[in-house]
Amino acid sequence: MKTQFILINLVLMLTTLNSFGQCEVDLTNPRAVGSFVLNAIKATDVTALKCALNQVNSNKPEHLKDFMIESQKFTEGVQSITEIRRYDKHTGVVWVLCKLKAVDEEMMVITLSLENGKYLFEDIHSPSLSEYEKLEVIDIQQE
Repeated sequence: MKTQFILINLVLMLTTLNSFGQCEVDLTNPRAVGSFVLNAIKATDVTALKCALNQVNSNKPEHLKDFMIESQKFTEGVQSITEIRRYDKHTGVVWVLCKLKAVDEEMMVITLSLENGKYLFEDIHSPSLSEYEKLEVIDIQQE
């Protein structure tokens, strides 16, 4: 009985740790993070996405659910991240753009910022196709 009590408490403790920011994704892998964010947005899983937010977004969680619902139109029909490109902002910030899909003359992307060796969710952006094509490809899904 005592062993069962200890196991139940351990499971509850691990579940609590996960809900307060332990991420079930390798934050050092941009493809894994991009896929994690894509799936969280599609499922409107606010709790999951919170652990992958960059510093700016972690300060405004009250808008997260509405943002995710609005962003689902950009993730509709997208099954996986097929390409990742690097964007070095002139401010010294490194972003990676995880390709979702082209819409008219724009490429919809999940943008991750590189912060302390971790790729964290910044936003969904839509650079022009010509701007996007100029960026360095750092990962591409092999068919």
